[in-house]
Amino acid sequence: MKIALLVPDAWALQEVADDQGIALDDAARDLALLAVMASLAESFEQRIIFKGGAMLRFGYGASRTSRDADATVVKPARSPIPADEVANAIAAAGVSQFLRFQVPKAPKTDNRHSLDFDRIGFRCADMSGVLDVELSYREDAVLPPKPLAVGPPYFSPFEVLALRPVEMAGEKLRTLVQRERATDLSDCVLIEALSRDEMTELPAIREQKFKLVRNGVGPADVIRRINQFEKGYERDVRPVDPAAPSYLEAKAAAVTLVRNAWPKIGHAS
Repeated sequence: MKIALLVPDAWALQEVADDQGIALDDAARDLALLAVMASLAESFEQRIIFKGGAMLRFGYGASRTSRDADATVVKPARSPIPADEVANAIAAAGVSQFLRFQVPKAPKTDNRHSLDFDRIGFRCADMSGVLDVELSYREDAVLPPKPLAVGPPYFSPFEVLALRPVEMAGEKLRTLVQRERATDLSDCVLIEALSRDEMTELPAIREQKFKLVRNGVGPADVIRRINQFEKGYERDVRPVDPAAPSYLEAKAAAVTLVRNAWPKIGHAS
């Protein structure tokens, strides 16, 4: 890869982990994820738009670490990238003997909707772990992506394309009704703050994003799911993100997104 590694050995990796207040294995996974994102961006250029937890962390400073590199594939949208090309790009993210990857022989999913490589093994210095890569072919980006510089403190800065925060908001509202993961709710606090300047775009984005869920799913369903998270929120979120917002903070942010996504409909909270 063309980017420069700023963490040359295990001692430097430990220093970064200490500075960020995270475990050494989380720092190793951060470094590995960034390396994979750099290699994918280099290999597929404008076709890859990153999103999700990794983009929130590396692009916007989220406290929660991630094990997934998620992206939407465009130019053209709904057009798969061959699995072997993606596997080669992941393997090429290695940095000499310091960072090495073991890509599964076959992806978990490879169809017209998505390409998922799960449990990609990596070894960084003395740490071993796994990460996932998911490329989505389901839809085009609604808004032009936002170029963001990521990398430090692990690599010199490099640019990737990121889904705009307000578009991530539309996808996050959809995700809230598609799966039960409390970290989706905690992510709403940062996403809502990042989206404020473009919130008027959210209704049109929501309309496009919700075409992928069954007819009839609407704001009441999202509010219902938000309320369902209350009981297990601390149990599920705090172990993976000690600095996460409280349930009430997360609920308030998510409800704000709902009200902006469906501005003509009243909502009970």
